[in-house]
Amino acid sequence: MSDYVTAAEAAEQLGCSETHIRRLIERGDLNGTKKNRRWRILRSDLDMVALDDDGSTDQPTDSHDRLTDRPTDRRQRPTDRPTEPPTAWRDDLLAQVARLEAEKDTIRGEASRREEASKARIIDLERAATVRESRIADLEDTIGVRESRIVDLAEQVSVLEAKVREILEKGQDEALQLANRIADLVDRQQAADARIYELQPVAERVPMLQAAVDEKDAALFDRERRLSDMRADIEAIASRPVAGPVFRYLTRGKLRR
Repeated sequence: MSDYVTAAEAAEQLGCSETHIRRLIERGDLNGTKKNRRWRILRSDLDMVALDDDGSTDQPTDSHDRLTDRPTDRRQRPTDRPTEPPTAWRDDLLAQVARLEAEKDTIRGEASRREEASKARIIDLERAATVRESRIADLEDTIGVRESRIVDLAEQVSVLEAKVREILEKGQDEALQLANRIADLVDRQQAADARIYELQPVAERVPMLQAAVDEKDAALFDRERRLSDMRADIEAIASRPVAGPVFRYLTRGKLRR
């Protein structure tokens, strides 16, 4: 036999309506739990319910029944509830108390285990928090060092930027000077091209002048050769003992030349 009964079974045992049972549960006079939309009542709790003098009758709140909306009269209902000796429900209560004590011990053991686990977890969390704080402190130190390095790097960057600006300014000046020199060279090249263009007719006349010079040189060379021959003849004649008419004959024509 199950330890729990439904509201209908409880009403049948107590000889009352199911509505009265629900009303007792709602008032707190009877303990019950709802499962699958049905009330479940501990069988031992039914013996502790104190009914009215005519507890085996329905107890409507007015002259009409709430369920049927019809006037009802109090009438005696027979009950099939067997009369149990007092020791039966006492033993049942003692068993319930024993079960409750066992559940209490179980709950206490579970609570103590959970408390120990919570304490261990708290200790682990405190250790983790300590480690995390130490890491945060190390990170703060590292961040401070990095910030100082960043400041130093920023100063170096500013110095480098100043040098780069100076170099760029110098480069611009040099580029300007180079551009001026290139412009001068371009002007000179243009002037040279113009001079070459002007001297081109003279250059075309150079081969003819060169031919005339060569011809003049050839004539001068021929004349020098003839003079040298004449000098050789004169020296030859002068070296011989020739005089008188022969000398005149030999030198007459050549000296005139």
